[in-house]
Amino acid sequence: MMKSAVRAASVGCVALWGALALPASADDVPNLDIKTDCRETNKYSEHDVYESCLEQEKIAYQLLREAWDRIYPSVVDWCMGNMQHDGWESYQFLFDCVNSQQEGVLGAD
Repeated sequence: MMKSAVRAASVGCVALWGALALPASADDVPNLDIKTDCRETNKYSEHDVYESCLEQEKIAYQLLREAWDRIYPSVVDWCMGNMQHDGWESYQFLFDCVNSQQEGVLGAD
């Protein structure tokens, strides 16, 4: 019985370590509602920034997608949690957060 519990705990630790240590798949880039976020940003701007906001979001998305397989899931989870807590749906925010938490992974030191 004791060996089974130790083995189960070891398997759980290995699985957890794998989730923390292995980068994510490019297919796992989150689908964010950037249109709503850009509309909200536009409301508080003196100029119409909606289109430029969307363009910047698309650039950040592409940069994230290109590097996604080098980004640790624990970093993504932490950044997504902070972003959702603050009410953001932004690839730019995610890009900045990931780059600050996993320095240099996005090539934007």
